[in-house]
Amino acid sequence: MNIPLFIAALFAGAAVIALLAWRGRQRRGFWLRLALAAGLVVALSACVLVNAVVFSKAYTLVYPGKTPAQAKPESAGINDYLDVRFTTPDGYHLAAWYLPPENGAVVIAAHGFAANRAHFLPEAAALQQAGFGVLLYDARWAGESDGSLHTFGLQEVGDIRGALDFLRGKPGIDPARIGLLGHSSGSSTALHAAAQIPTIAAVAAQSTFTSLEDNIDAGMRVLVGLPPFPFAPLMILYGESISGLDMHAVRPIEQVGQIAPRPLLLIQGAEDNLTTPDNARAIFAAAGEPKELYLVPGAGHDTILVVGGQAYLDKLVDFFRVNLLANH
Repeated sequence: MNIPLFIAALFAGAAVIALLAWRGRQRRGFWLRLALAAGLVVALSACVLVNAVVFSKAYTLVYPGKTPAQAKPESAGINDYLDVRFTTPDGYHLAAWYLPPENGAVVIAAHGFAANRAHFLPEAAALQQAGFGVLLYDARWAGESDGSLHTFGLQEVGDIRGALDFLRGKPGIDPARIGLLGHSSGSSTALHAAAQIPTIAAVAAQSTFTSLEDNIDAGMRVLVGLPPFPFAPLMILYGESISGLDMHAVRPIEQVGQIAPRPLLLIQGAEDNLTTPDNARAIFAAAGEPKELYLVPGAGHDTILVVGGQAYLDKLVDFFRVNLLANH
Protein backbone atom coordinates (compact mmCIF):
# COMPACT_ATOMS: atom_id res chain seq x y z
CA MET A 1 0.00 0.00 0.00
CA ASN A 2 1.24 3.51 -0.84
CA ILE A 3 1.07 4.94 2.69
CA PRO A 4 2.73 8.30 1.83
CA LEU A 5 0.19 8.92 -0.93
CA PHE A 6 -2.71 8.09 1.37
CA ILE A 7 -1.38 10.37 4.12
CA ALA A 8 -0.83 13.17 1.60
CA ALA A 9 -4.43 12.84 0.45
CA LEU A 10 -5.68 13.06 4.03
CA PHE A 11 -3.56 16.13 4.78
CA ALA A 12 -4.67 17.83 1.58
CA GLY A 13 -8.28 17.12 2.43
CA ALA A 14 -7.83 18.39 5.98
CA ALA A 15 -6.26 21.58 4.63
CA VAL A 16 -9.25 22.14 2.33
CA ILE A 17 -11.67 21.67 5.22
CA ALA A 18 -9.67 24.03 7.45
CA LEU A 19 -9.63 26.68 4.72
CA LEU A 20 -13.36 26.38 4.22
CA ALA A 21 -13.93 26.63 7.97
CA TRP A 22 -11.79 29.77 8.29
CA ARG A 23 -13.28 31.57 5.28
CA GLY A 24 -16.89 30.57 5.60
CA ARG A 25 -17.68 30.19 9.27
CA GLN A 26 -20.04 33.22 9.26
CA ARG A 27 -21.79 32.45 5.99
CA ARG A 28 -25.19 30.87 5.62
CA GLY A 29 -25.01 27.16 4.83
CA PHE A 30 -21.49 26.91 6.16
CA TRP A 31 -22.02 23.67 8.07
CA LEU A 32 -23.64 22.00 5.07
CA ARG A 33 -20.74 22.97 2.83
CA LEU A 34 -18.28 21.82 5.44
CA ALA A 35 -20.03 18.45 5.75
CA LEU A 36 -20.03 18.04 1.96
CA ALA A 37 -16.35 18.93 1.79
CA ALA A 38 -15.55 16.46 4.56
CA GLY A 39 -17.51 13.75 2.77
CA LEU A 40 -15.63 14.49 -0.44
CA VAL A 41 -12.30 14.24 1.36
CA VAL A 42 -13.29 10.91 2.91
CA ALA A 43 -14.43 9.55 -0.47
CA LEU A 44 -11.27 10.70 -2.26
CA SER A 45 -9.05 9.34 0.50
CA ALA A 46 -10.85 5.99 0.39
CA CYS A 47 -10.39 5.93 -3.39
CA VAL A 48 -6.67 6.63 -3.01
CA LEU A 49 -6.38 3.94 -0.34
CA VAL A 50 -8.19 1.26 -2.37
CA ASN A 51 -6.19 2.03 -5.51
CA ALA A 52 -2.96 1.95 -3.52
CA VAL A 53 -3.84 -1.45 -2.05
CA VAL A 54 -4.83 -2.93 -5.42
CA PHE A 55 -1.78 -1.46 -7.16
CA SER A 56 0.48 -2.90 -4.49
CA LYS A 57 -1.10 -6.35 -4.84
CA ALA A 58 -0.83 -6.19 -8.63
CA TYR A 59 2.84 -5.23 -8.42
CA THR A 60 3.53 -8.13 -6.06
CA LEU A 61 1.83 -10.56 -8.44
CA VAL A 62 3.97 -9.63 -11.42
CA TYR A 63 7.15 -8.91 -9.45
CA PRO A 64 6.91 -11.35 -6.51
CA GLY A 65 10.51 -11.01 -5.38
CA LYS A 66 13.01 -13.78 -4.90
CA THR A 67 13.45 -16.18 -2.01
CA PRO A 68 16.42 -18.50 -2.52
CA ALA A 69 15.91 -22.10 -1.45
CA GLN A 70 16.64 -22.62 2.24
CA ALA A 71 16.27 -26.40 2.12
CA LYS A 72 18.85 -28.37 0.16
CA PRO A 73 18.35 -31.76 -1.53
CA GLU A 74 20.20 -33.49 1.32
CA SER A 75 17.38 -32.48 3.66
CA ALA A 76 15.06 -34.74 1.65
CA GLY A 77 17.53 -37.61 1.55
CA ILE A 78 18.84 -36.72 -1.93
CA ASN A 79 22.61 -37.03 -2.28
CA ASP A 80 23.04 -37.91 -5.94
CA TYR A 81 22.45 -34.57 -7.66
CA LEU A 82 24.20 -31.75 -9.49
CA ASP A 83 23.87 -28.02 -8.80
CA VAL A 84 23.56 -26.62 -12.34
CA ARG A 85 22.44 -23.69 -14.42
CA PHE A 86 20.82 -23.76 -17.84
CA THR A 87 19.83 -21.10 -20.34
CA THR A 88 16.38 -20.46 -21.81
CA PRO A 89 15.89 -19.66 -25.50
CA ASP A 90 15.24 -16.02 -24.59
CA GLY A 91 18.45 -15.70 -22.60
CA TYR A 92 17.61 -16.27 -18.94
CA HIS A 93 20.07 -18.26 -16.82
CA LEU A 94 18.15 -20.50 -14.42
CA ALA A 95 19.48 -22.18 -11.29
CA ALA A 96 18.58 -25.86 -10.91
CA TRP A 97 19.24 -29.17 -9.19
CA TYR A 98 19.58 -32.13 -11.53
CA LEU A 99 19.01 -35.69 -10.29
CA PRO A 100 20.25 -38.09 -13.01
CA PRO A 101 17.92 -41.00 -13.88
CA GLU A 102 18.51 -44.73 -13.64
CA ASN A 103 15.62 -45.63 -15.98
CA GLY A 104 16.09 -43.05 -18.75
CA ALA A 105 13.05 -40.99 -17.70
CA VAL A 106 13.12 -37.46 -16.25
CA VAL A 107 10.47 -35.24 -14.63
CA ILE A 108 10.84 -31.45 -14.89
CA ALA A 109 9.34 -29.76 -11.80
CA ALA A 110 7.86 -26.23 -12.03
CA HIS A 111 7.13 -24.59 -8.66
CA GLY A 112 4.40 -22.01 -8.02
CA PHE A 113 4.12 -18.35 -7.07
CA ALA A 114 6.55 -16.94 -4.47
CA ALA A 115 8.29 -20.33 -4.18
CA ASN A 116 11.50 -21.86 -5.51
CA ARG A 117 13.04 -25.16 -6.62
CA ALA A 118 12.93 -26.58 -3.08
CA HIS A 119 9.12 -26.83 -3.29
CA PHE A 120 9.15 -30.28 -4.90
CA LEU A 121 12.07 -31.81 -2.98
CA PRO A 122 9.94 -34.53 -1.28
CA GLU A 123 8.40 -35.48 -4.63
CA ALA A 124 11.85 -35.50 -6.22
CA ALA A 125 13.13 -37.85 -3.52
CA ALA A 126 10.25 -40.28 -4.13
CA LEU A 127 10.79 -40.16 -7.89
CA GLN A 128 14.54 -40.67 -7.54
CA GLN A 129 13.98 -43.71 -5.32
CA ALA A 130 11.88 -45.13 -8.15
CA GLY A 131 14.70 -44.59 -10.64
CA PHE A 132 13.51 -41.36 -12.24
CA GLY A 133 15.64 -38.34 -12.91
CA VAL A 134 14.30 -34.95 -11.80
CA LEU A 135 15.16 -31.40 -12.81
CA LEU A 136 14.13 -28.89 -10.14
CA TYR A 137 14.64 -25.30 -11.23
CA ASP A 138 14.03 -21.75 -10.02
CA ALA A 139 11.65 -20.05 -12.46
CA ARG A 140 12.87 -16.97 -14.29
CA TRP A 141 11.49 -14.71 -11.57
CA ALA A 142 12.43 -16.81 -8.55
CA GLY A 143 15.20 -18.06 -6.31
CA GLU A 144 18.70 -17.71 -7.78
CA SER A 145 17.64 -17.39 -11.43
CA ASP A 146 17.83 -14.37 -13.70
CA GLY A 147 14.78 -12.20 -14.21
CA SER A 148 12.02 -10.77 -12.05
CA LEU A 149 8.78 -10.72 -14.10
CA HIS A 150 6.15 -13.36 -13.27
CA THR A 151 3.91 -14.05 -16.28
CA PHE A 152 1.80 -16.92 -14.82
CA GLY A 153 2.97 -19.48 -17.36
CA LEU A 154 3.12 -17.54 -20.61
CA GLN A 155 6.79 -16.64 -20.90
CA GLU A 156 7.74 -19.37 -18.42
CA VAL A 157 7.18 -21.86 -21.24
CA GLY A 158 10.67 -20.73 -22.22
CA ASP A 159 11.93 -22.16 -18.91
CA ILE A 160 10.62 -25.57 -19.93
CA ARG A 161 12.21 -25.24 -23.37
CA GLY A 162 15.53 -24.40 -21.73
CA ALA A 163 15.17 -27.38 -19.40
CA LEU A 164 14.53 -29.69 -22.36
CA ASP A 165 17.60 -28.33 -24.18
CA PHE A 166 19.65 -28.97 -21.04
CA LEU A 167 18.41 -32.56 -20.73
CA ARG A 168 19.05 -33.39 -24.38
CA GLY A 169 22.74 -32.98 -23.74
CA LYS A 170 22.84 -35.41 -20.84
CA PRO A 171 23.72 -39.11 -21.10
CA GLY A 172 21.30 -41.82 -20.07
CA ILE A 173 18.13 -39.88 -20.97
CA ASP A 174 15.48 -41.04 -23.42
CA PRO A 175 14.02 -37.81 -24.89
CA ALA A 176 10.70 -39.60 -25.36
CA ARG A 177 10.45 -40.14 -21.59
CA ILE A 178 10.32 -36.60 -20.22
CA GLY A 179 7.34 -35.46 -18.15
CA LEU A 180 6.27 -32.31 -16.32
CA LEU A 181 5.14 -31.69 -12.75
CA GLY A 182 3.72 -28.30 -11.75
CA HIS A 183 2.07 -26.53 -8.86
CA SER A 184 -0.36 -23.58 -9.17
CA SER A 185 1.21 -21.06 -11.58
CA GLY A 186 3.81 -23.78 -12.27
CA SER A 187 0.90 -25.95 -13.38
CA SER A 188 -0.15 -23.18 -15.74
CA THR A 189 3.42 -23.25 -17.09
CA ALA A 190 3.27 -27.03 -17.47
CA LEU A 191 -0.08 -27.01 -19.29
CA HIS A 192 0.93 -24.17 -21.62
CA ALA A 193 4.26 -25.89 -22.32
CA ALA A 194 2.77 -29.34 -22.99
CA ALA A 195 0.23 -27.79 -25.36
CA GLN A 196 3.07 -26.23 -27.37
CA ILE A 197 5.81 -28.88 -27.11
CA PRO A 198 4.70 -32.27 -28.45
CA THR A 199 7.77 -34.13 -27.14
CA ILE A 200 6.58 -33.80 -23.54
CA ALA A 201 5.26 -37.26 -22.73
CA ALA A 202 3.08 -36.74 -19.61
CA VAL A 203 1.90 -33.98 -17.27
CA ALA A 204 0.97 -33.96 -13.59
CA ALA A 205 -0.53 -30.62 -12.50
CA GLN A 206 -1.42 -29.62 -8.94
CA SER A 207 -3.78 -26.88 -7.79
CA THR A 208 -4.45 -25.56 -11.28
CA PHE A 209 -6.45 -22.43 -12.08
CA THR A 210 -8.69 -22.21 -15.14
CA SER A 211 -7.69 -18.65 -16.07
CA LEU A 212 -5.81 -15.80 -14.49
CA GLU A 213 -9.05 -13.79 -14.19
CA ASP A 214 -10.65 -16.60 -12.19
CA ASN A 215 -7.55 -16.94 -10.04
CA ILE A 216 -7.43 -13.22 -9.24
CA ASP A 217 -11.17 -13.23 -8.46
CA ALA A 218 -10.60 -16.00 -5.92
CA GLY A 219 -7.48 -14.32 -4.57
CA MET A 220 -9.39 -11.10 -3.94
CA ARG A 221 -11.91 -12.95 -1.80
CA VAL A 222 -9.57 -15.36 -0.03
CA LEU A 223 -6.32 -13.43 0.36
CA VAL A 224 -7.33 -9.77 0.33
CA GLY A 225 -10.89 -9.91 1.67
CA LEU A 226 -12.34 -7.72 -1.10
CA PRO A 227 -15.16 -8.57 -3.50
CA PRO A 228 -13.97 -9.60 -6.99
CA PHE A 229 -15.82 -6.70 -8.64
CA PRO A 230 -14.57 -4.05 -9.18
CA PHE A 231 -11.23 -4.89 -7.57
CA ALA A 232 -10.16 -7.92 -9.66
CA PRO A 233 -10.57 -6.10 -13.01
CA LEU A 234 -8.70 -3.15 -11.49
CA MET A 235 -5.87 -5.45 -10.43
CA ILE A 236 -5.68 -6.94 -13.93
CA LEU A 237 -5.59 -3.43 -15.40
CA TYR A 238 -2.76 -2.40 -13.09
CA GLY A 239 -0.93 -5.68 -13.65
CA GLU A 240 -1.03 -5.25 -17.41
CA SER A 241 0.11 -1.65 -17.10
CA ILE A 242 3.05 -2.60 -14.86
CA SER A 243 4.19 -5.66 -16.79
CA GLY A 244 3.08 -5.15 -20.39
CA LEU A 245 1.54 -8.63 -20.14
CA ASP A 246 -1.80 -9.59 -21.67
CA MET A 247 -3.22 -11.21 -18.56
CA HIS A 248 -6.31 -12.38 -20.42
CA ALA A 249 -4.06 -14.71 -22.43
CA VAL A 250 -3.31 -16.81 -19.32
CA ARG A 251 -5.98 -19.47 -19.78
CA PRO A 252 -4.83 -23.01 -19.01
CA ILE A 253 -8.36 -24.24 -19.59
CA GLU A 254 -7.96 -23.38 -23.28
CA GLN A 255 -4.54 -25.06 -23.50
CA VAL A 256 -5.30 -28.34 -21.78
CA GLY A 257 -7.27 -29.81 -24.68
CA GLN A 258 -4.15 -29.74 -26.86
CA ILE A 259 -2.24 -32.14 -24.60
CA ALA A 260 -4.15 -35.32 -25.52
CA PRO A 261 -3.42 -38.10 -26.38
CA ARG A 262 -0.57 -37.62 -23.90
CA PRO A 263 -1.69 -38.47 -20.35
CA LEU A 264 -2.68 -35.84 -17.79
CA LEU A 265 -3.01 -36.17 -14.02
CA LEU A 266 -4.77 -33.32 -12.20
CA ILE A 267 -4.04 -33.30 -8.47
CA GLN A 268 -6.36 -31.17 -6.36
CA GLY A 269 -6.86 -30.41 -2.69
CA ALA A 270 -10.51 -30.93 -1.84
CA GLU A 271 -10.46 -27.97 0.57
CA ASP A 272 -8.54 -25.58 -1.69
CA ASN A 273 -10.41 -22.25 -1.73
CA LEU A 274 -7.96 -20.50 -4.06
CA THR A 275 -7.78 -22.87 -7.01
CA THR A 276 -10.91 -24.77 -6.12
CA PRO A 277 -12.04 -28.31 -6.94
CA ASP A 278 -14.52 -26.70 -9.35
CA ASN A 279 -11.53 -25.26 -11.22
CA ALA A 280 -9.99 -28.71 -11.43
CA ARG A 281 -13.25 -30.26 -12.63
CA ALA A 282 -13.60 -27.61 -15.35
CA ILE A 283 -10.06 -28.23 -16.59
CA PHE A 284 -10.64 -31.98 -16.39
CA ALA A 285 -13.77 -31.62 -18.53
CA ALA A 286 -11.82 -29.58 -21.11
CA ALA A 287 -8.97 -32.09 -21.30
CA GLY A 288 -8.83 -35.03 -23.69
CA GLU A 289 -8.16 -38.65 -22.81
CA PRO A 290 -6.26 -40.16 -21.12
CA LYS A 291 -6.83 -38.07 -18.00
CA GLU A 292 -7.38 -38.50 -14.29
CA LEU A 293 -8.50 -36.20 -11.48
CA TYR A 294 -7.00 -37.08 -8.10
CA LEU A 295 -8.69 -35.31 -5.16
CA VAL A 296 -6.86 -35.18 -1.83
CA PRO A 297 -9.48 -34.99 0.96
CA GLY A 298 -8.81 -32.27 3.52
CA ALA A 299 -5.96 -30.67 1.56
CA GLY A 300 -5.75 -26.96 0.79
CA HIS A 301 -3.84 -25.09 -1.89
CA ASP A 302 -0.38 -25.72 -0.43
CA THR A 303 -0.96 -28.77 1.77
CA ILE A 304 -1.35 -31.61 -0.74
CA LEU A 305 1.90 -33.25 0.36
CA VAL A 306 1.28 -32.66 4.08
CA VAL A 307 -2.25 -34.10 3.97
CA GLY A 308 -1.87 -36.58 1.13
CA GLY A 309 1.33 -38.09 2.49
CA GLN A 310 2.65 -41.35 1.12
CA ALA A 311 -0.55 -42.12 -0.77
CA TYR A 312 -0.10 -38.93 -2.79
CA LEU A 313 3.59 -39.67 -3.44
CA ASP A 314 2.73 -43.21 -4.54
CA LYS A 315 0.06 -41.87 -6.89
CA LEU A 316 2.52 -39.45 -8.45
CA VAL A 317 5.25 -42.04 -8.89
CA ASP A 318 2.79 -44.58 -10.32
CA PHE A 319 1.51 -42.02 -12.84
CA PHE A 320 4.99 -41.39 -14.22
CA ARG A 321 5.94 -45.08 -14.01
CA VAL A 322 2.98 -46.05 -16.17
CA ASN A 323 3.21 -43.17 -18.61
CA LEU A 324 6.96 -42.64 -18.99
CA LEU A 325 8.07 -46.27 -18.71
CA ALA A 326 5.36 -48.85 -19.36
CA ASN A 327 3.94 -47.07 -22.41
CA HIS A 328 7.29 -46.65 -24.17
